[in-house]
Amino acid sequence: MTTKQPEKFHGPLRKRYLNRTNSKNVMEQLACWDETFFAAAAIRESIESWDKMMEARQKELEKAAKSQYAADNKPQGKPKGKESYRWEQIYLGAREQTITFSVFEAEHKDDSAFSRFRVGLNQFLRQFLNVPENRIDFEWENTPEDYKYKAALTGADMLTACRLLEVQYQSTMTWQNTEDLLRCSPDYHKHSRYDTVLFQDTPNVYIFARLVSIFICSTDGHRLPMALVQPFNVGISGRPRTVDLDLKLIRLKLVKKTYSHRARAKTSMG
Repeated sequence: MTTKQPEKFHGPLRKRYLNRTNSKNVMEQLACWDETFFAAAAIRESIESWDKMMEARQKELEKAAKSQYAADNKPQGKPKGKESYRWEQIYLGAREQTITFSVFEAEHKDDSAFSRFRVGLNQFLRQFLNVPENRIDFEWENTPEDYKYKAALTGADMLTACRLLEVQYQSTMTWQNTEDLLRCSPDYHKHSRYDTVLFQDTPNVYIFARLVSIFICSTDGHRLPMALVQPFNVGISGRPRTVDLDLKLIRLKLVKKTYSHRARAKTSMG
């Protein structure tokens, strides 16, 4: 080796010499650079191996969820001998043990989103189920036309909490059928994960919200997929930023958990 720059070096070595040394103590500087390079390469290899392992694990979880979906559900009609966890375009998976409302409320007593949980749910159901279009057809084969929902959930009634919401829909961009897997879990790969959804609040109003809880409950002959969500419908105070005006964006923030909203999971769009 020579330190005379006019002589031709091997390409990579020449670049190292020119970019990584000051032409003094060349061997020590190149050795230090090699050590840094190989350490970074080892770290990168470990990261890529971890990513591949997590990707394989995620595929296994999704495959298991789809297998459970295929085993537990029928495409149409009322389930016979086994409860279905599919309502038209949605499916509820990662189900937990069925418990009473009293136990469920006790488990979430420190979370303000569940304040007066059953009271708010009863109010929502009285409004929602008295609209005929919101009812499930096969549950109403022998129901009078003048039916009015007047029941009320009690602490002894049962519910099943779920941590996975699968939504199937047709994309308005590609017009292809697709699906979203939405998580609502306090422990998803050792981290909490509460995904964001777009749901239909009223016939002409759609709202972005964060999932707080997903569950299934039964009342007066109905078996309903329900969700407790925290809406993004509070505007950011102050003057809009120029970039937001240029891009026609509206900045929103979450409401306080105390004002979380009840919604039927069927209205979620992913």
